[in-house]
Amino acid sequence: MSDFVIEQTRCTPQIIVDSKEGKIEISGISNPINAAEVFEPVLKKLEEYVDDPPDNTVINMKLVSFNSSTSKWLIYLFRKLVQVGRYENKKLVINWYYDKNDSDSYESGEGYECIIKNNSRKINPNAVEFYYIEFDELPPR
Repeated sequence: MSDFVIEQTRCTPQIIVDSKEGKIEISGISNPINAAEVFEPVLKKLEEYVDDPPDNTVINMKLVSFNSSTSKWLIYLFRKLVQVGRYENKKLVINWYYDKNDSDSYESGEGYECIIKNNSRKINPNAVEFYYIEFDELPPR
């Protein structure tokens, strides 16, 4: 059972954090007027999470679209999550889902991968893996 859930609305994503299983998913559309309202509680949860993470943390990023304020918050979340690498034998896996017909969604992933790898280099570069996964079909908007 997930211990933290934010339900999706027409302009905010669904966010699920399962601390026990080490699974985090952010999916849908993220175009909130005030991204801090959506993502500050998530960041607080992740601050607790990185203090005692399971051996493997898997993040499934399935955003269909997102605005620039969401992008800023995603960077904050990723910077927090790379801290799981400070513990021996802990791994962080990011699965970046993208629409094969939308080169922007793939390129966004490349930008985050660069930021994540730069931040993890300071902690433990071997603790982070980043994968690209094509959507066969876009999730409903």
